[in-house]
Amino acid sequence: MEKSNLARGRRKRAVIIGAGMAGSILASGLLKSHDTIVIDLSKKKMQLPIGLREEGIPAGFAPHVGSGPGGTTAYWHNGLIVPDEGDFTSWPISQIELSNHFARAFFLLSGTELRKAAEAAALVQAEYINRGVLPELLCDFLYYARRRRNLWNALGMDKRPVAYLQGRVRRLVISDDARVTGVLIETEQGQEIIQADLVICCAGGLSSPLIIRETARFYQLDFLEQAGSHYHDHPWCFIADIKLKARFHDIWNYSPPGITGVLRTPMVVRTAAGQKVAFYLRPAAFFHQRQNAFNVISDLRNSPYNLTHIARLFRNPSEMLEIASFLFGVNLPTENYVVLLTAEQIPSNYLAVEEDHGTGAIVRRWYLDDVFKAGLRSAFQFFLKSLGPIIKDVTVYPNWEEGMKSGAHHSGTCRMATEQTRGVCDANCKIFGINNAYICDGSIIPNTGYSPSGLTIAALSLRLVDFLTKDGSFGENQRHVQFKAV
Repeated sequence: MEKSNLARGRRKRAVIIGAGMAGSILASGLLKSHDTIVIDLSKKKMQLPIGLREEGIPAGFAPHVGSGPGGTTAYWHNGLIVPDEGDFTSWPISQIELSNHFARAFFLLSGTELRKAAEAAALVQAEYINRGVLPELLCDFLYYARRRRNLWNALGMDKRPVAYLQGRVRRLVISDDARVTGVLIETEQGQEIIQADLVICCAGGLSSPLIIRETARFYQLDFLEQAGSHYHDHPWCFIADIKLKARFHDIWNYSPPGITGVLRTPMVVRTAAGQKVAFYLRPAAFFHQRQNAFNVISDLRNSPYNLTHIARLFRNPSEMLEIASFLFGVNLPTENYVVLLTAEQIPSNYLAVEEDHGTGAIVRRWYLDDVFKAGLRSAFQFFLKSLGPIIKDVTVYPNWEEGMKSGAHHSGTCRMATEQTRGVCDANCKIFGINNAYICDGSIIPNTGYSPSGLTIAALSLRLVDFLTKDGSFGENQRHVQFKAV
């Protein structure tokens, strides 16, 4: 017989599955109203301790999924960008409904006010236009903090009254009246049920659908079996070397006064199917075909004194100008740039994420068809045509389409929708057909456009905290939080 080894407290108990970005925000926000337990696969930063079988195109980052406090924010920088209004056509909520939460999330993740960053970005865009870029190519800015921020640490969660359990959640436990009463957790000691009055699944776009699918199978909730479908990510690759007449070396990675990070400006083209393709310019010392997805930049930003990473610099001389800008804020003149492409993807119409019940591994199926690749080629030709007057030379990498990689923004597998026939949870993140059970991570995002999903996940997390506590103050002004860069 399954039983819990934790007795109920006098307050309601919230169980949060996953200690990543969303889990960190929700655990912090619910402390006033709930006894809070966070369950994660590990208690320290590490790669996902579950096998991952890739079918189709493999991931382009290592690790592209993580576990432990902070989740992937313990590995990667949070690229912050507000999705545009058109990205919300398939959402049950609008961009306007999230606007305040975007502003709060931006400050929480960066220490910079969104308004100030937007004002600085407008000045940068004006410079791009002055130097020959068509205004219609320019879209909302992308912001990167100078140093990576693990949100679990930044919120000081280790010093707050949150119980942290290590284990793998297998499914939700539901009563006859469709209320969640706990979660079934698997540890080295076996299985047990952790009781709960409220459960929020923040396990991520690859793990949350597994929990929902197992819950649906156990309780015969056929309407939830679409969990794992509607998957989408951001395909990306380096596509070409380009030599320009205009100067961009001083504004491509711009750090204005009063902004604790850098601003980048994507140039965006729509395909015939309406998908957005973003192109970014990154300075290079000379023409050098860069198709390898793994470069030394991110490793150096996170560990600038690691001798192994420093040694790799001498094998990547074309990246020297990027490194000078990333690490030291020095923008050296150059005519040479690498073009980085990142694209919007239509959500899958097949089951893309599920568990291999024989091995327990996560199966991820990710494919890009020829029609999609043709759209990217067309968008790139339009991009080159638009920059034509300021281009000196272009070297397009041969067969660059075959080098497309996953952006590790695993989205859509438990998407929110207006009704259960179209998704897994409603506009308030509540799982259809189950009371007191919610999902909040990248899996609920119906469409991300070309935008990294971190800011959106944080905004949705703040919105869910407001909904559950009926208090809109959390995250409104986090200046009292002592952020700790890592």
